[in-house]
Amino acid sequence: MSRLARLSLQAAWQALERDDFRAAAAPATASPVITCPGTTFAGRVGASLLGAVGLPELVVRSLADYEALALELARDRPRLDALREKLARNRLTYPLFDTARFCRHLEAAYRRMWEMQKRGEPPRSFGVPAA
Repeated sequence: MSRLARLSLQAAWQALERDDFRAAAAPATASPVITCPGTTFAGRVGASLLGAVGLPELVVRSLADYEALALELARDRPRLDALREKLARNRLTYPLFDTARFCRHLEAAYRRMWEMQKRGEPPRSFGVPAA
């Protein structure tokens, strides 16, 4: 890999670790994004979002894998188009984009916490049943 390409990938990696906004916004705009989780919270946000929208194949383990997948997708337009179509389809059915469901679950969690507090129970972990 050339020095320029290495610097470009390194800059992209650092940008993803600094700012997860672009990775977070990409699924909402039906733009597939490749991510490499790294060791920071921001670096893992993209991987979490891709998993939540059904595109775990876009999460890579290294910069070399990142570069390889980016080049593969750049050279294989039908594959890239298929990923875009999959993302567009999944946006209609996956919970990540179901804000009404999210609100119902959040409200159920608040009710449960309030009920636990009224009974004098200490804070603890609990699950919210799928609705």
